[in-house]
Amino acid sequence: MSSQASVRSTAVEILNLISDNYTDFEKKIHTFAEKRGFSKRDQNFLYKLVNGVIIYKDLLDFIIDLGYKRSINRLEKTALNLLRVGTYQKVILDTPDHAFIYETVEAARKLRRQNLTGLVNGVLRNLPDKNDWHEELNKLPEFKKMAIEYSHPLWMVKDWIGKFGQKDTQKLLEFNNSYTRIYFRHNPIKISLEELQKKLQDNYERVEFFKLGAINLFSVKSPGKILNSPIIKDGEASVQDLSQVFSVLLLDPQKNENILDACAAPGGKTGLIAQLTQNKANLIALDKQSDRIDTLQKNIELLGVELDSVKIGDASQFEAGKFDKILLDVPCSSTGVIARRADLRWNRRPDDIKKYVQDQLAMLTNMAGQINKSGSIVYSTCSLEEEENWQVVDQFLTNHEFHVEDASNYVDEKYCDKKGAVNIKPFNHDLTGSFAVRLKKD
Repeated sequence: MSSQASVRSTAVEILNLISDNYTDFEKKIHTFAEKRGFSKRDQNFLYKLVNGVIIYKDLLDFIIDLGYKRSINRLEKTALNLLRVGTYQKVILDTPDHAFIYETVEAARKLRRQNLTGLVNGVLRNLPDKNDWHEELNKLPEFKKMAIEYSHPLWMVKDWIGKFGQKDTQKLLEFNNSYTRIYFRHNPIKISLEELQKKLQDNYERVEFFKLGAINLFSVKSPGKILNSPIIKDGEASVQDLSQVFSVLLLDPQKNENILDACAAPGGKTGLIAQLTQNKANLIALDKQSDRIDTLQKNIELLGVELDSVKIGDASQFEAGKFDKILLDVPCSSTGVIARRADLRWNRRPDDIKKYVQDQLAMLTNMAGQINKSGSIVYSTCSLEEEENWQVVDQFLTNHEFHVEDASNYVDEKYCDKKGAVNIKPFNHDLTGSFAVRLKKD
């Protein structure tokens, strides 16, 4: 039995376990790969298979349906996931027919499901070519065609077409299914920029440094090597989504200020605030989930960050005196970062946004009472939805004596909208989506 068949059968086992909503699929991949002693190459292939099937699930099912010539609802879980793994290899990875068919049949045997070998072999051999399944797609209404071709929920695609138009929605769907480049942030608390640059240039190919405000970032040709290197394990650098930097730049933290990071876990922005103030701000981190607080404390300890305190509490109720600045990076639908999380598109429902909006407004309202007379709140999300962004802010401003401070005073104006907020859309900026607005107390 080939190692490739073993990886494919393991991918099916994982997909069987998580098929309700795909949450924690990355943890499952890590657990199974360790347990089975997979090589680094096999671990990477396992991730590619599971992650890819989750992303392209609806397109794969559409194509399988054509090859099966009957409803795939009649297929049991293991049979369907074997076919998804095989079809993903043909349609997305462009694996030669003899290889993906043979190895997927072998995976069925590895799972001790010899009774499925005939079905898997027959359906995979009968899969339509790209021209044929495209022809079937073209018979559908445009929004439904886009939802299947780019494998997103139908309600989400219809909503985005209404908000952004068909052309930008297609760009957004393509972005969500594409590889997002990994960037890293220098940690000046642990190592000087010059020392880090020398380490990187001595050991890694094609290192590219650049700045966003006062933040030094870099990328490398092979990010996987960095992720497993002492540079990350010793906290000298950390992974950084570029669009998530802007809310901290907008906060403009300074030494000796009293600052609250109100929804702080897992601690990336907390660490960045500390780095920008050289560990000399009076910084409090708050989060309401104790398990996430544990993660935050590990992360900031790794970075060498010194906090005034870490507190467990709900930002909609928390009271702890007055602050000069508050970063309120609220829980949200996270539709701006679907490119980074394969499961997100399948874990969101149309009614979720209404619930998030209620919580976001409650948090912002409570934080308004925790700010000093001349203080500022930065309200931020990783959502593309206007309901969670400007609509929440506008509703807040009608009832509170705050005004918007123009984001272009702190961030390059190409990332800012006409109303004064950072408003990043993947189809405009080729970055994951984010929103941030600075609200100053009158």
